[in-house]
Amino acid sequence: MIVLEAVGDEPTSEFLFKAELYTGDDRAMERRQRWAIDGTILEHQGQRYLLWSGWQDERDEQWLYIAPMANPWTLAGPRTRLCANDDYLWERLDETKATRGLNEGPQVLQRNGRVFVIFSASASWETSYKLGLLELSPGGDPLDPRAWNKQREPVFSATERTWGVGHCSFTQSPDGLEDWIVFHAKLETKPGWNRAIHAQRFGWDASGRPRFDAPIEAGIPLAVPSGEKRLAHAASADHVIETVRVLEVPAGVATPRRAESLTLTAQP
Repeated sequence: MIVLEAVGDEPTSEFLFKAELYTGDDRAMERRQRWAIDGTILEHQGQRYLLWSGWQDERDEQWLYIAPMANPWTLAGPRTRLCANDDYLWERLDETKATRGLNEGPQVLQRNGRVFVIFSASASWETSYKLGLLELSPGGDPLDPRAWNKQREPVFSATERTWGVGHCSFTQSPDGLEDWIVFHAKLETKPGWNRAIHAQRFGWDASGRPRFDAPIEAGIPLAVPSGEKRLAHAASADHVIETVRVLEVPAGVATPRRAESLTLTAQP
């Protein structure tokens, strides 16, 4: 994984190569670099961590890893595997014991002092792609796999009309009153990566865990996020093609906190 640094202070500035992150197991962090994708940041109790999906060795098997960071472009130690990737059948490629597990796309979600990692599981090219949940035990060390608890059931999965839902991120409405999940879903049921971006509001259950409910079918009108102004209006519902959410990430923030809305319309 590569770190880029902005030349200026704006996110639209030119970006230049800063460093390559070490994602292997060598204590000296010099040899046996390993394949890695989907890096994301966790900031917890004054410490910054990197989470990602990577290979253990040369085999195409993806696991979730975490490592402490010395600064935004350097890890402070080798990786630790967060959990097994096949605790449950729903994490496996075809949801049977005959195939391997696959975990990727970790995303951090924090609320009221609790730390959740929402991850993608199963095959991204299949309709069975879905989201699972890990939670850090109160007072737990993020580098200790025993401190992470995996929910037995997926927290977000396909319906008869919306498939392959995964690799999410999170944002809030402009006034901070609503939480939204942004994810991709397949446009067809056959294997492949023909996908579109979706976004919908989510809530929290009585236990304090995120409640995502079922993915909403494409084309279903949604209320705009609370406090958000409409940037464009269609002459008629028949002319609306899609609503695209453009995420704005403030400096130093690991996950998006607000968004603006852009509605694309067809010409009558």
